[in-house]
Amino acid sequence: SWNYGKSPKYTFSKVLRFEGGLIESYLTIEKGVIIDINIYGSYFFNKETIELERLLKGINHTPESVKEVIKDINLSDYINNITEEEFINLIF
Repeated sequence: SWNYGKSPKYTFSKVLRFEGGLIESYLTIEKGVIIDINIYGSYFFNKETIELERLLKGINHTPESVKEVIKDINLSDYINNITEEEFINLIF
């Protein structure tokens, strides 16, 4: 509760190498909410990551909130061979 709703606006970025390639994430967080996210890298995909980014915008920047959003989608459609754990690690 210390962070959510009280933290100042900030940006967060991370680079992760995994079996399927290299991924970079860039997030803007304001009051504990993801207001912008961009995912780049060298990896294979079937669906554009912009769809995944849209799903994540506007949610709380907590692992629980992200897990809730991605639980019903196939992450490998957006980033080939990525696990839920690797994806969570990418944005935290």
